[in-house]
Amino acid sequence: MRSWGSIDEKISVRDKAKALGIFLLGQFHLYRLREKSIVIFATRRGGSTLLMEMIASQPGIDFIGEPLNLWRYRPYFDRLPHPPRGRFISLSQEEARQVRSYFEDLLSGRIKAFNSWNPFHPTWSFRVRRLVVKLFGANTLIDWLGKEFDIEVLYLLRHSVPVALSCLGLNWGNDAEAYLQNPYFREQILGSERAWFADEVLAKGSPLEKFVLEWCLENFYPLQVYKERPWSVLTYEEVISRPKQVSELICSRFDLPDPERMARIVGRPSGTTFFADVREAIVKQGPQVMLGRWLKRVSQEELSRIQEILDVLGIRAYQAFYPYPAESLCHFGPLSAEQKLQ
Repeated sequence: MRSWGSIDEKISVRDKAKALGIFLLGQFHLYRLREKSIVIFATRRGGSTLLMEMIASQPGIDFIGEPLNLWRYRPYFDRLPHPPRGRFISLSQEEARQVRSYFEDLLSGRIKAFNSWNPFHPTWSFRVRRLVVKLFGANTLIDWLGKEFDIEVLYLLRHSVPVALSCLGLNWGNDAEAYLQNPYFREQILGSERAWFADEVLAKGSPLEKFVLEWCLENFYPLQVYKERPWSVLTYEEVISRPKQVSELICSRFDLPDPERMARIVGRPSGTTFFADVREAIVKQGPQVMLGRWLKRVSQEELSRIQEILDVLGIRAYQAFYPYPAESLCHFGPLSAEQKLQ
């Protein structure tokens, strides 16, 4: 095992001990990997933990949660490059070699890390034949990873405003600057006019607008190309509003056996749902109760400015004033009509 480390210099001894304990408990699986790994590309606070656990609820599947997260205390720290803000946006030849070698060992089971460690959790399997991997901060590399490895790509979206509000509530740092200072992303992906506009938002925008900008930059590339790719694309809003239908879709797409078990995971609040009142509402009314709550927390004026950001950057997946995804992203018809009937 390679050395442990983190780009966060303020990790406590207690958190380090917890990370070591979780790593050791995660070794108690028997890996016989025979099927393509399912790799979820998502943004932080975007519902990816829920989706990962839904898939990991199936027999013989173990999860790998955030293997590129450099902010937490972790093993194999020196096997990866350490890009600004931990965002894997573009890779030099040597960095590509490092990431390729790391993922080869991870996806083959030669190393076990960031996986299920609690045998009493409903997602735990002793005999493992398949992996589901949750990635943050690598959306711009989605094509590269898809070509380098024999994986199933699952791209997950959630509305930018609740994602931004959640990041603000956790007092997290903003990573938009990492994209704007990356020459490849700025010149080859975003383009000069959009980059100048983004510079202005980062310099003069509100904290909420800056986190919406981060979301836009992180999702900019996959949103430009997803219609031309064989990826599976889901939205958090449809997952929690139509758990049975979406579970059946996922099981059909990836040849998984138990959509009913998968759908039951949706009714259980995620371990990352940190507000007690929200957790209680999920239990009593269902997870879809969360979809429109954020609209009451943002002024119309700020929503107008957020809509301008979406418009200038060409983001059509969501509208600022509207909690549901575009109809083109919904597998079973528009969510708005369904919500009005409830």
